[in-house]
Amino acid sequence: MLLMLSAAVLAFAQTFYQGFLHARQPQGRYLFPALAPIAMMFALGAAELWRRAPKKLQPALAALLILGELALQLVSLRAL
Repeated sequence: MLLMLSAAVLAFAQTFYQGFLHARQPQGRYLFPALAPIAMMFALGAAELWRRAPKKLQPALAALLILGELALQLVSLRAL
């Protein structure tokens, strides 16, 4: 799973470099097919973290995950 995630990150980094930095054209259409696998990897990772976390730390972990999602949404809105 970690190898798949690192391969996806490298592929997206290359796409972003070509699309944004080199050609100055937003290429969000290339990322659209990857939304479902990225969401699945995030959900599986969050579920595994939740399962392994001690009961005492689960509220803090939930708050951290929610704050991370909110931060991602704010960054996404700012990018528009």
